Amino acid sequence: MLVFLGHFAFGQELLTNGDLELWDDDTTPNGWSKAENIEKESTEKHGGSFSAKHTGGTKDLGQTIMGIVSGQTYRITVWYKVVENDGTDSRIWSYWKNSSNSNVTDAATDGALRGPNNAYFDNNGGQWTEYTADVVAPAGVDRLYFELRTYSGAVTYWDDLSVTCTTCNSSEPSLVITSPAANSIYNPETTSVDVKLAVQNFNVANGTGDGHIRYSLNSGTTMMKYDTNDINLSSLTGGDYNLKVWLVDNSGNPLSPAVEKTVSFSILSYNELSTLAALRAAAEGEYYHITGEVVLTYNTENSRNQKYILDKDGAAGMLIDDNDGVITTSYTVADGITGLKGKLSSYNGVLQFLPTKDPGTATSSTNAIPSQLVTIADLKANPNTYESKPVNIENVTFDIADGTVKFEASKNYDISSGGETLTFRTQFSNVGFIDTVVPSDAQRAIGIASEFAGNGQLLGTKIENMTTASIQENTIEGFSIFPNPISGDTFTLTTASTAKKEVSIYTILGREIQKETFIGSNKAINIANLKTGVYLLKVNENANSATKKLVIK
Repeated sequence: MLVFLGHFAFGQELLTNGDLELWDDDTTPNGWSKAENIEKESTEKHGGSFSAKHTGGTKDLGQTIMGIVSGQTYRITVWYKVVENDGTDSRIWSYWKNSSNSNVTDAATDGALRGPNNAYFDNNGGQWTEYTADVVAPAGVDRLYFELRTYSGAVTYWDDLSVTCTTCNSSEPSLVITSPAANSIYNPETTSVDVKLAVQNFNVANGTGDGHIRYSLNSGTTMMKYDTNDINLSSLTGGDYNLKVWLVDNSGNPLSPAVEKTVSFSILSYNELSTLAALRAAAEGEYYHITGEVVLTYNTENSRNQKYILDKDGAAGMLIDDNDGVITTSYTVADGITGLKGKLSSYNGVLQFLPTKDPGTATSSTNAIPSQLVTIADLKANPNTYESKPVNIENVTFDIADGTVKFEASKNYDISSGGETLTFRTQFSNVGFIDTVVPSDAQRAIGIASEFAGNGQLLGTKIENMTTASIQENTIEGFSIFPNPISGDTFTLTTASTAKKEVSIYTILGREIQKETFIGSNKAINIANLKTGVYLLKVNENANSATKKLVIK
């Protein structure tokens, strides 16, 4: 359904049923062409009798406004309250459109149309919060698709939504600060902010037009500007800022009546903490600088660049969720990382660190990575205590195992030990055991402790990342095994040295099932007692180590 409102007078409301007081039924507010996962709400509201309760899952609430006029300024107002969140849950997701109903992108306004500053709404401690933005319609558009979006795991309440034209049918000079949005909050890495302006009915020039622009930051030095290009505020540090902008005539006198605008924004500062244990006890939504060294325990290699880290003393772990690709330095498991900076958030109960700066080169390597022995009862009773730490559980059996069923990616499996049951999740695609047969006998299960909505889980990982930090993919000169895959009862292990070698074979879940020692540069290893499947071979030679996947057909 398209809402046609023609050309508008100053201040006229353009949204249909923007106050959400009228409902076709309890899931569809009148006038809204898209209403996904929406419920009429009468208790939690900002004004009037009703609001819209929006349950996430990348779900939308939207309508189209016709009759938009290029060059005119439109004020968008949204009242929202996010009550279940991880900081990336709710936002405005609107588009300018042309007469063909195609999206029109515009660098000057897109940040506010899908903002604030093209980002998610701040949850603001679960309080009703106003978002307001003034945007100038770009050339070639005649409509605005207005949409609000809520993502998985979140619940947002929307109310008192508004779009008005502030310059339509006016010949008076006007000035609008289109970016940043009012009360924008920037992360601590921000050192400059571009302020975008829109001026109508006033020719800005240096003595040859109607006048020029003046501005001051925090009541400081007055600056003069003779064009409508962005104002670049640089060398900023953490703190609160208020920018005042006004129009003056060619003599430098403010217009009468005054035409001026102000916008306030803040740049946050880092809170310094020395350990992940301290970080886990800190407030979510704040920014932190971890001054102590942490150790990389697992690199998921997934699309969100997620990594698991651990305090050097093993006291606490943390998940780094780097969806924006901030960390560009390549690290090896067991590397030490110092100076992490970012924001503490959570998703479905799991604390996560959203980095704001690349920490740079590893500050140490081959650190010890303790894999803590726990029970299923431990993980179920205290998931937060072990969350994001390497752990192992002895004598685990898989309930689904029948000798033929194989592991699938991104799937939950029930595991049992000591009379308790827990979820084992194949969260990561690089673990090496996807498409292999689920073991039927008792195993030692090694992985990362996690949780989902308060319930403990074990995330399966690469065993070579969890057994010992000193293991590298191959640090033994001349190391090889042949054949691999193996179709017979033996394979030959070869190195360049005749030094003593310790050879261990593990199941894909970390249980050692064969061990032997020999002296010499090569030996035929008998594996006649092993079943068809995938195993992990670990070899130690002097101070060097090597690991390799062993496939038995």
